[in-house]
Amino acid sequence: LTPRKLLAWQFAKQARRITHALLTDLPPGFGDDARQARRSSGGVVRLIAEGGDRFARGDKRRRFEEALGELGETVSILDELADRGAIDRKATNEAIRIWGRVGALTYGLVRKHREATQAPATSPRVPLVAARLSEDVQKLIHIPR
Repeated sequence: LTPRKLLAWQFAKQARRITHALLTDLPPGFGDDARQARRSSGGVVRLIAEGGDRFARGDKRRRFEEALGELGETVSILDELADRGAIDRKATNEAIRIWGRVGALTYGLVRKHREATQAPATSPRVPLVAARLSEDVQKLIHIPR
């Protein structure tokens, strides 16, 4: 699949644009957070695209898993900035909701490619992605336990 056909990539691009818009008028002292949020939100988009262009299922899965990590970082930074009053809470919640949709779609891609490459359930070398995500991110992207 080309990345443009992936719904996760399309939503990630939208979420990245919203994230960048939230970060445009930060008060002084938040530059490092803004730069990191821009990098991590861009990383989500790029990793989903890279995963979509890979041929090996394991390579696809790894890129999609990495995208979930970058997504968690982005959401964490946005939430912290809203808690500190640097950005609007209502707009932040909307951005986080869209990032949640990206997470759900990306997690679906991980599961799709994990099932085809996963070793038997008894293998200790095959960690579940959901087990590595924080509880907050699991709630955000609605991963059933």
